Amino acid sequence: MNLRLISTIVLALIFGTGELLLADSPGVARGVGCAPACGKQNIECLSGQPEYDSRLPVGHMTILDTNCTAWIIAAPNILMTNAHCNPGFVFGLSVEFNQECDACSGGSLKVTDSYEVTEFIHSNSALDYAIFRVEGDPASVWGVASVDDTPPVVGQAIYEIHHGSGLPKGYDEGQITSIDVPGTCIPGTQIEIGVSAIATGGASGSPIFDASSHCVIGICHCGPPCVGGFGIPMSAILADALPHIQGAGGQVVPCSANCPGADGDINDDGTVNGADIQAFVTATLGIPTPDELCHGDFDDDGSLNAQDVQGMTMALLGP
Repeated sequence: MNLRLISTIVLALIFGTGELLLADSPGVARGVGCAPACGKQNIECLSGQPEYDSRLPVGHMTILDTNCTAWIIAAPNILMTNAHCNPGFVFGLSVEFNQECDACSGGSLKVTDSYEVTEFIHSNSALDYAIFRVEGDPASVWGVASVDDTPPVVGQAIYEIHHGSGLPKGYDEGQITSIDVPGTCIPGTQIEIGVSAIATGGASGSPIFDASSHCVIGICHCGPPCVGGFGIPMSAILADALPHIQGAGGQVVPCSANCPGADGDINDDGTVNGADIQAFVTATLGIPTPDELCHGDFDDDGSLNAQDVQGMTMALLGP
């Protein structure tokens, strides 16, 4: 029995055990018409709008013949998806960007850009996320999604960009319907948020964007086919994932809607004073949060380091 067949059997056992697991069972057809899953809106219909730009770092992940969605969370090549999509595999995995229709209705599939997975970095089944590395530098081509660690609220308008059923990129919008519901969809999950946007096979791992800031506030997690389901909030994921992302050489991009730019207010108390000195030193020597990075990255290189000391000093001295 060859390695590919063994891997296919193992993946089928993991992913094919229930309707609520969003990763598709093997065998979803590719290229059958150019339209997203579940009759959802073709992403090309959003051309010229901010949501259209949000699509770029979102890719279709294939695990042998199984489908999920993944997206670039850190340059140059670190991606995120669900842990139930990738609990620790490298062999047989790839991510394809630009798998989109070239027209709002019908059309043909665009030329795609595929990257093999080269390294598994970390996963957390209780938060149903996994991070991994692909070959090359897809961030230089497709960008990095900005993330927001602000806890979501019921009624918050959101949208989702997905590769449901492994089909071309689709768009669905809705709102947060519930907060802090643990283990409702998949037992053992630490926290789940209800969303009225699509949940279906292949949409697992899709980024959930805030409709105003266009920053990722969660990832699609599970639910019944073609209707609303559940996600995991980035406020919970980032607290666990940041050390692993940064330990692998990646830096997340904080949500610009929450970031006034580097101003020295590292502890985010509204003033720049001596209390921010210790906060700056601690963040520089350790793992800075997106907020700390926002307030202290004076040279805008995606990290806190010695090059930011002069900017921090000037901020403390005032205008």
